[in-house]
Amino acid sequence: MSSGETDGAALPIDIEEGSRANEAFMLLADSTRLDILLALWERYEGTMGDNAMTFSELFDAVDYDDRGNFSYHLKKLVGTYLVKSSDGYELSGVGLQLVRTVVGGFGVAAPELDLPAPDHDCPNCGARTDAVVRDQWFYRLCTACDGYFRKPGAPDGIISGAEVPAGAFVGRDPADLPRVIEQPTRNNRLSNIERICHGCSGPVHAELTVCPDHTAGGPCAACGTAFPAQVRFTCAVCKHDSIAHPRAVASCHPAVVAFYYDRGLPIQYDVKDPESYGRWKEQSMTHEMAVLSAEPPLVEVTMRYGGDELRLTLDGDIDVVDVVGPVPTET
Repeated sequence: MSSGETDGAALPIDIEEGSRANEAFMLLADSTRLDILLALWERYEGTMGDNAMTFSELFDAVDYDDRGNFSYHLKKLVGTYLVKSSDGYELSGVGLQLVRTVVGGFGVAAPELDLPAPDHDCPNCGARTDAVVRDQWFYRLCTACDGYFRKPGAPDGIISGAEVPAGAFVGRDPADLPRVIEQPTRNNRLSNIERICHGCSGPVHAELTVCPDHTAGGPCAACGTAFPAQVRFTCAVCKHDSIAHPRAVASCHPAVVAFYYDRGLPIQYDVKDPESYGRWKEQSMTHEMAVLSAEPPLVEVTMRYGGDELRLTLDGDIDVVDVVGPVPTET
């Protein structure tokens, strides 16, 4: 384990009565204080903008009827959700993050959508696939088999899934949503590989595990996925977690990026070529994985393109411990 890396357990954040976390939540128990945060959000003009509001401006914006009581609520927020300067009051970093989370996640109505069918078939069985949004999650679903994953309360036949904040729907054609949603998933995976939580910047524990009782043919009863090995990322602070196939993790390695780039397939999204991500997504599903060892965990991922192949070996800490190739594809 490298210096500063956690063992995967959440940090001991105390949320009992009287704790910092508890007090921070209690500060928001009054609707007037929430109105103050939203008024400052309306004023917010970006990092370099004039974001401060005087007491009188805030009092008028919230439309409160008691200046003394309003001052009490305002002072309660200073130090946690607000900062005070000679220019007035403005949102602190925590306050800004809180309002952004609420506005981006729930300030826009998130619809339940059946999206246009993806161009590619199920990589598991070859059947037609569907794309849907349910409960702020985007799913690619197989119409015939059980897919790769099972998730409580989710549709059957999951091939892949990703959280989708309501802000993703603003001003966009539903047909463009799969790209909009799946591309940040790849960015988040890169952050996780660097052991930095994309949500809170906390330390991320990454671990490759091999299912000892794996059953083939669909989501395994023991591990819940169709993959004998998987990578799990868990933030020690905010508990955000995600599961990734080792082939997706290996695809982020510089050797893989160079392998495809040298053969005319950029695997990093190009905003000037929206279809490039779809081409890469389809190619990535052809990567093969072989379990070399269950204890310690060791897997090999093989990718083939343009007549050549590249093989990477990942250990239990998802470090790439061996790179073979590029070499001509065996026939």
